[in-house]
Amino acid sequence: MHLSVGLGCSASTSNVARLEEMERLLRETQAEKNRLLEYKEREMEMRKQALEEERRRREDLEKRLQEETSRRQKLIDREVKMREKQRAQSRPLTRYLPVRKDDFDLRSHIESAGHNTDTCFHLSISEKTCRGYLIKMGGKIKTWKKRWFVFDRNRRTLSYYAGSYRKQAHADAFMQL
Repeated sequence: MHLSVGLGCSASTSNVARLEEMERLLRETQAEKNRLLEYKEREMEMRKQALEEERRRREDLEKRLQEETSRRQKLIDREVKMREKQRAQSRPLTRYLPVRKDDFDLRSHIESAGHNTDTCFHLSISEKTCRGYLIKMGGKIKTWKKRWFVFDRNRRTLSYYAGSYRKQAHADAFMQL
């Protein structure tokens, strides 16, 4: 009998040890679970903060872009108004040719009429010739076409070409100067 009590006691000690081991494993598992949950919560909070910072950064960039767009549009509007004002104030070529003097200076004549030739980058002007692009209406098909015109006081002609390269003139007008 004593032996059986001893066996029962050792079996119960073994069960207690296993129970204690299981409880220890359960506590460790619970601690690991809690650590993982805290880590996940911290990670979620960091992601949330990063998304919030990104949203604020994008809002700030959008605001700056709108301000820059508005500023540029104001500059464009101001430039357009200034050009319209200059165009309205510019004087047409009201001095008539022909001026038959031999020492006639075409550049001086155009500038004295109030035109600023420095702002016309496509214009090439000398004492006796003036070259540049003008827009003319077509003959058969009534559309506007950009043509290279050459006024030559020495040859007494006004010619125009398809481009600034001078292959063959589309038309020549001879003048009595």
